[in-house]
Amino acid sequence: MSASDNESADEMSDEPNDVAVETISEPPSLTPPKSASGDTFAARVFTAVGGRYSISMRRSVQTVVLYEANRCLHNHYGHLKPFQRKTALLDTAKDLVNSLSFVPLYQRMEIMFRTAAGKIALSPELAWRRMKLINREIKKTICPKISKLSEGCSSHDELCEKFLQEEYNLHHSGKEDQKYHENWEFTHVNFFLAFRMYYVGGFINTKLPPARDPNPNRVVPTIKPIDLANLKNTEGRKRLLDRESASSFISEVMAEERRALLKEVKDHMEILNEFENIVPEEELKKRKKELFSSLPPIPTIEFD
Repeated sequence: MSASDNESADEMSDEPNDVAVETISEPPSLTPPKSASGDTFAARVFTAVGGRYSISMRRSVQTVVLYEANRCLHNHYGHLKPFQRKTALLDTAKDLVNSLSFVPLYQRMEIMFRTAAGKIALSPELAWRRMKLINREIKKTICPKISKLSEGCSSHDELCEKFLQEEYNLHHSGKEDQKYHENWEFTHVNFFLAFRMYYVGGFINTKLPPARDPNPNRVVPTIKPIDLANLKNTEGRKRLLDRESASSFISEVMAEERRALLKEVKDHMEILNEFENIVPEEELKKRKKELFSSLPPIPTIEFD
């Protein structure tokens, strides 16, 4: 396939119909999940993760944030160009993350990273691709097993616990009598939190409260932005920016983001120090360890 064919295929995959929120074909007999009763997205996530947040939940929470952002925007995709849909999706996802007040601020900053270790922000293109994978992966990896497990279950939450136990037993032979630990679903099945929150049995739950965009007056760019991160690898780079200026610009942006994150971590560390002899030492150590893990990687220094 030629480069132009690839570009055409990518444009086709961005059509609104490809990302429209799907509906169930028949009513499920199970009671909806408890999280479905929440008035806001933040309340539903809070219930779904058990009223707590840990670093191990980062990718799972990113998944439901992208799913909810798509719910907020799917009626508007028809009026937007492909690059505008991707930009709007990521912007909406970031706003939804900021609404999760039960997640510490310094950890909220990490949710939309590409990887926890890399500390690189998710791009609009990658956010779009990850969003499109959610229902596809749920139908491929979870739904085929659900029908065999639903017998005897009265609620979706009960079915979820049964599924997780079966998966745990499958990955830990010889430990069938041991219950999976509380973070196991977040570290092994990234898409499961979306299944827990947005499905009832093997079908998408259409009785959820309508999605609410945190910024209903959202403005999207009218001109496609230049992807400076990939600028040095394109043939037309000399017509836009030379190699040195592009590299300098990218380094400046990354340095600014790094300084902001370092200041955020430093401020939280000072707050924790004020709670010495008040909060149990083990809890303080745990919080400080989480802060340390959120630090950006040490920049590389090249010598002539």
